[in-house]
Amino acid sequence: MAENVKKLNAEKTVLYSSAQTPPAAPLFFSALQHMLLILSLGMAMPVSIARAAGLDVNLSSSLLAAALFTMGLTGILQTLPSRFVGSGFQSLSVADSAALSACILAAEIGGVPLVLGMTIFSGVLRFVLGSFTFRLRKFFPAEVTGTMIFILGVNLVPTALKNFLGAPVGGVYNPMHLVVAIATLLFMLACSLFIKPLKPYTALLGIAFGFVISAVTGIFNFASLGQMGDQALVALPIYADLSYSFDLRVLIPFVVVTVAGIVDNIGDFSACQSADDPHFKKPNWRSIESGIRGNALGTAVSGLLGGPIQSTATTNIGIAGASGITSRKVAYLASAMLMIASVFPWLTGTLSMIPTPVLGAVLLYSGCYIMAGGFSALMECVLDDRRIFTIFLSVFFAISTLIPNLYSFLPDSVSTILVSPMVMGVCVLLLTTLLSRIGMKKVFSFISGVSPLDIVALNEEIENTCRQRGTERALMRRMQIAIDSLCEGIYELAPGAQIRYVISYDAQQLKIHMESERAVFKAEALAADDALDRTLDVSLMIIRNMFDEVRVKNRNGVLTIDMSHDL
Repeated sequence: MAENVKKLNAEKTVLYSSAQTPPAAPLFFSALQHMLLILSLGMAMPVSIARAAGLDVNLSSSLLAAALFTMGLTGILQTLPSRFVGSGFQSLSVADSAALSACILAAEIGGVPLVLGMTIFSGVLRFVLGSFTFRLRKFFPAEVTGTMIFILGVNLVPTALKNFLGAPVGGVYNPMHLVVAIATLLFMLACSLFIKPLKPYTALLGIAFGFVISAVTGIFNFASLGQMGDQALVALPIYADLSYSFDLRVLIPFVVVTVAGIVDNIGDFSACQSADDPHFKKPNWRSIESGIRGNALGTAVSGLLGGPIQSTATTNIGIAGASGITSRKVAYLASAMLMIASVFPWLTGTLSMIPTPVLGAVLLYSGCYIMAGGFSALMECVLDDRRIFTIFLSVFFAISTLIPNLYSFLPDSVSTILVSPMVMGVCVLLLTTLLSRIGMKKVFSFISGVSPLDIVALNEEIENTCRQRGTERALMRRMQIAIDSLCEGIYELAPGAQIRYVISYDAQQLKIHMESERAVFKAEALAADDALDRTLDVSLMIIRNMFDEVRVKNRNGVLTIDMSHDL
């Protein structure tokens, strides 16, 4: 068994998959590098909210502590392998930077109480809407989820390059900034490409190496750590002045960022599945739906404790895919580290001081793997005209948001929400998906007997119809095998039966409805609970292995069989 697992992991380039437990050293150091990334990426939003609300040092510190604690809690909730809450895949949580503009608007209008009240509202709304994503899965085929994952990588480009390249200070550019960034990136690439045993710890080693290079070049001054001595030793990770309010003036912005957050979650949880399985073809929607509920529950609790709106940590997904360690245990330990760190203000302050060029190098490194995950899913698609239109038009618009002042004609209230690669790209992606679905669903029906001669004629009818409609051959064969097998079983029970067939399919799902024209089956031949005659029972067993859902009903001798399969 162990040899089979090793062989499977070698083929997938996954060292420890979601259900496996890594040895102590890989587990600890992988969790540590994930925690450091969350610390470096998750501070910006609560700090910005604190400044917009005009909080003093003590209140700001408690707001940051609550943010760290709830990020850890949400990471655990959305990783749990539960049917109702949790995706079952390694998925850490971070403050939702896409919601920053809405939160700052709320802070300016009603202070922190309004921010917290609307955060609770966002969590509840996300829980409700997220529970219907499985029913809406037909709008998220492989080309859509693959493009979403790719756009997630594009969304990192501005932040990654700003940190990587740096900016002039006082009109003077420090070339050492770029030296540190390039050196850190090259070091991580060397660990990943040439020193395979170090690959699982690439990001952590890159951060440590970057700290050293930053100190040598003067980018980072270790004397700045002295200011941490003024911080309290221990503090509860709850906002010190809890109160909540609600205002209709910020309702629409929070609805928009919540919906955008759900779409972001869909892409991220799909990326988690892709990282865990390089042969990933289509997402597990039950897992995504449960993951969104976990994230939503974490967001609601975050608002109650004084934390920000939560989102899945895209960068960490890229690091997991790059390291090959996608175990849930890593997410649990990293989240626990965040929760423990949240009670030590001096520790969180120290760990959050990752130098800017080092952070930029880590973002570039992980972004490459995120984009690669999107390409992997897209490679499974046949690029017909519809898919070309859907994929690349959305990528064009996502990239267009990186051009300064291109959307200056939009009102500020609209541009702050819409003009980002993730929001713009996904909006265009969903719109083009809806438009391209017009006329996609194909339905045809016919009536036939079940004798061997009828089956031959039926196969010819299916083949001719599919050829006229341009149906893929694999899909046509699935229809034929299912219908042939069931006809053979029915023929043994009722040789003279006439069956009406209704077949419908689109890019997402194949449905076959079979119903006998009249009551020709005796009650004793069709027992309850699908315990049919042996031949038909075997046929149904075969069909259940081919289709996602098979339902059989017998009403007064009329047999009805419904089959559906996600494509």
